[in-house]
This record gives sequence, structure tokens and C-alpha cells, in this order.
Amino acid sequence: MYFKKEGYPEEHDLVLCTVERITPNSVFVTLDDHGHKEGLIHVSEIAPGRIRNIRDFVKEKHKVVCLVLTSNKERNLIDLSVRRVSLQNKLAVEEWHKQEMIAEKLLDHIAKTLKMEGKDLYEKVGKQLVAQFGSVFKAFQEVSNKGADFLKVVKADKKVLDQIVLVVRERIKRPEVKIDAVLNIHSFAADGVDRVRSLLMKVLDAAQKSKWDISFHYVGAPSFKTVIVAPDFKSAEKVFEGVEALMRQDAKKSEVQFEFIREKK
Repeated sequence: MYFKKEGYPEEHDLVLCTVERITPNSVFVTLDDHGHKEGLIHVSEIAPGRIRNIRDFVKEKHKVVCLVLTSNKERNLIDLSVRRVSLQNKLAVEEWHKQEMIAEKLLDHIAKTLKMEGKDLYEKVGKQLVAQFGSVFKAFQEVSNKGADFLKVVKADKKVLDQIVLVVRERIKRPEVKIDAVLNIHSFAADGVDRVRSLLMKVLDAAQKSKWDISFHYVGAPSFKTVIVAPDFKSAEKVFEGVEALMRQDAKKSEVQFEFIREKK
């Protein structure tokens, strides 16, 4: 990976490491994101309980996520722990690196199109994206979801930024969250079917104007499957609340009754 952090890690940092050497009482690793500096995991920090054979838990050249216990530049010493890393944190670190590798390969592709070296493009643009968005992949997701305006904070040639936007929109899938609900809706008026249809069409018209991604699928009287899609949960909830408010506004005067039943995940 091109991504590298300067200097030594801080205590309590989570770091991805490569196992280099195993002794009866210790594991020597290199820190992938810190210039392959060497760290040490004592046998007591491999796993809870008594360990008879370290090799039952770690293997040479395998990747491990570690918590930094001490980081001493003067003594060139980095003490690490595997057992103190929660499963949630382990998966988060692994997923971050997986996503960054995808993003860096995409940068390599973009660099090739621009007749540049991937490493040079990362130095010129990638580092800025990490500084602004936390990762290159997250920056690409923002561009895919919200457009090229998110790259205005990046200092680079327009030709380079345009090519990034073009490729990202082709290759990076927009993040999305779905809210599924069953809409039970009916009217006892003589023209009840028309009133229900009119109310749903009004909601869809408003959705188009507000750029809401919502759809109704008839599943049998009086029910419709309702699907709302948004970039994140907060946005999806906002759309759902807006739809409910709009329908309540017109339902009473239209003599239409309705109820949303959220599907449990």
C-alpha cells in the first residue's frame, strides 16, 4: 500500500501488523502503516489464559491487528497486544485496509490513464484525500454519492480531478441504506380507490421534486410494500418522516386512512 503514517504510533492506537518471527515467549512483527517498524507481542498478550504453543495462535507472514501498549522512539520499542483488541475493532481495521487497497488500485488505474505513476498520483492527490476525508475510499464514496463538489478542497489539476470523478462514478457503488415498510391504506368513500391512488401519486410527485428515492409496490388490498433508499440511515429516516407528514396532511381531507408497519431487520 502507498498509505503510510509518519513516525511512531501513539499508545492505544490500533495497527495492522505482519508476523515476521516467532519465539517461545514473543512474536516479532512489522507495522504495515508505520514504515515497517518492528514491534513485539509478549506471549501474555497473544490470547487470554495459558498458552502452550504460540504457533497455535499466530503464523509467520500472517496479518494481525494489534493495540499499541507502549511506543518509545528513543528506545526503538513498540509493545503490542492482540488479546486486547475487540472483534469489532479487528474487523474495522481489516475493512479499512481492504477498502484502501481497492481505492489505491483505482488510483493506479487513473494514473495509468493520465500517463502517471500511481505512487506520484497518491503523493499529489491521495494524501490530500486521506487528510480531508480520513481515507481515499471514503473520499471516493463521497464523490460517487454527492458529486464532484467534494473534491473542491483538493489542490490538483482539473484534468486529474475530472478523471478521478469519471472513473469513481463508474467503479464505486454508491453507499445506500434501505427502509422497508408495509403501507396499509384504504378509503371507505365510493371512489376510495381513486382517492388512494391520488394520494400516492401526490407523494411520488413530491418525492421527485425533493429527489427522494421511494417506491410503492402493490402486494394486495389494502397493502403496498414501501421502499426508501438513501445514502445513510439519518437521510433515510428523514425521507420516511417527510412521507408520513405529507400523507397525514392530505389523508384526513381525502378521507383516506393509512398506517406504516416497519419491517424488522
